[in-house]
Amino acid sequence: MTEGYQSSMPWAFIGDNIIDPSLKNFAANNLMYGGNGTEYINAYSRISWFRAYFGFDIPYASEEWRVALYNDKRVKEMPCYPDNGSIRVIDGTVVIKLEDIV
Repeated sequence: MTEGYQSSMPWAFIGDNIIDPSLKNFAANNLMYGGNGTEYINAYSRISWFRAYFGFDIPYASEEWRVALYNDKRVKEMPCYPDNGSIRVIDGTVVIKLEDIV
């Protein structure tokens, strides 16, 4: 949950990798998915991982809007997930910043 959140809002992930090592450790020790657990929370399987973790079908923002958010000053000033402030609503979209984009 974050201020202003509504379940109908699209989500936009900024960055390809969750850089917090505690989340990688969680995935590495979770045999639910099999295979190489240390990578399941990152780009190639993120949709499946979040759907399983949250238990609902997340409405994702369009690729055009996600790319625009990469360059948004408000996003650039956000800390990376899971730090406080790494998830916020920007212009009706839930933005989850996973890593700094250069």
